[in-house]
Amino acid sequence: MRIFRCLFAFFLILFSFQSFAAGANFEGILGQPIENIPNFVTGQFLGYFMPYNPVMIEIGGYKGEIAKRLSHQYPQGQVFVFEPNPTAFDILKNNVQAHVNKTSNENVTIVHSAIGLKNGTVKLYTGLENCGGNPDADKWSSLLQERYNCPQHCKGPAIDVSCVRLEDWCRDNAISRVDFIRLDVEGYELQILKTCPNLLKSVIALSVKTSMAPYRSNWTQYRQMKQYLIQHDFELLAHWFKDGVGGEALFIKRNIYDSLFR
Repeated sequence: MRIFRCLFAFFLILFSFQSFAAGANFEGILGQPIENIPNFVTGQFLGYFMPYNPVMIEIGGYKGEIAKRLSHQYPQGQVFVFEPNPTAFDILKNNVQAHVNKTSNENVTIVHSAIGLKNGTVKLYTGLENCGGNPDADKWSSLLQERYNCPQHCKGPAIDVSCVRLEDWCRDNAISRVDFIRLDVEGYELQILKTCPNLLKSVIALSVKTSMAPYRSNWTQYRQMKQYLIQHDFELLAHWFKDGVGGEALFIKRNIYDSLFR
């Protein structure tokens, strides 16, 4: 069994080799620097660690592209997607319905709510609509208020949105385990992680957006988030990023990491 695990780990590392991209950075055990870091670039490795029927939560689903990928990749699984921004949620709902009509796979549940520190109503600080001709400014919405050095595209109006604590929502919806969580919440990642220490015990893999540019108050610093996850039995598998900008990181549970790579 040990030989098989070593061969499997060697295959994963070999498979992860990519051409080096100037200006890009990488840390971890699987992967290479890549210039463009698309959403969910970690998806190429996720399938090695998930069961055939995972329970998956995406916080900050935006328009649903990743939810559709997860639904297609894991037709026997369940995908729960949270999106508080009303403009983005309407598009998310339409995109998911189109996906269901096309595939007949009804395993995506969308929730019009933020995930945060309390149950109730909170302020969502939206992206500035069509800033600089960019129609996707809503993706910069956050529960964190902008700072003085915040870019113009983050300075949209504040609106009231529904908010739930993740562990409370899972309990109320009879979800006893979660295998995968993805967070893309504009600097609010660590605050959310700290509200669900019990839920993290069942999580196999966790994907988070990272940022080195704290444009909002109390912005999650990557080093603090990494330290918190290590304290809760996770190990960094891969982190693609650009200095001073950010990227995306994939963490897996330590017992899995140890069985394959140590």
